[in-house]
Amino acid sequence: AVSSNVLEFKRPVTTERIHTQEKPVDLIQQFIKLSSQPNEIILDPCAGSFVTALAATLLGRRSISIEKDKICYMKGVQRLAGGILQNELDEKETKNGKEIT
Repeated sequence: AVSSNVLEFKRPVTTERIHTQEKPVDLIQQFIKLSSQPNEIILDPCAGSFVTALAATLLGRRSISIEKDKICYMKGVQRLAGGILQNELDEKETKNGKEIT
């Protein structure tokens, strides 16, 4: 069997991107899992779309995000709040054994 050291993830949909260099949440989660433990702090000095903050939160890490662009900051904070809310809804559905289609 051939092993690969190349990670493959779907790119964020262009129309939904906040930042031009936005990375998939799944990709960032992979790096966070490999480099930290739950409840540790993840620092992102160039937060952009706050994908790192969302990935960290979903994995039970705390995060500090810094972004100088006001528009990216506002949209990123909205994404973070929406992602956290969606995760909470997904967890409730899983606990209740229900799926909404």
